[in-house]
Amino acid sequence: MAFGIVKPFLPSGIRICEDAVWVRKGIIEHRMPWDQLEDVALKMRGKALALELSFESGPDYSVRPMYFGSNPYYVAELILYYLRHPGRRELLRDPDAAIREVMEVA
Repeated sequence: MAFGIVKPFLPSGIRICEDAVWVRKGIIEHRMPWDQLEDVALKMRGKALALELSFESGPDYSVRPMYFGSNPYYVAELILYYLRHPGRRELLRDPDAAIREVMEVA
């Protein structure tokens, strides 16, 4: 008798929520609470820009664009805006409103 276990496919990417920034790379998911996130920057890693998330306690975390499938400049701008404006994070419940907020300010 043989059997298999089917797991749901969870795509790699970045999810920006009210409480934290979530990064999934393959089967590993990292939760980065806003209060621990210090800065966001773009740095060259090989031939591609990578999103660098800096923390007060611990090493920086690098995410290559292949893991989030979007323009790294836009993603960095979104995270940086909500890092600097914690009172506006409730907009992250509605992705369209969250993006509109940042694009109108920029």
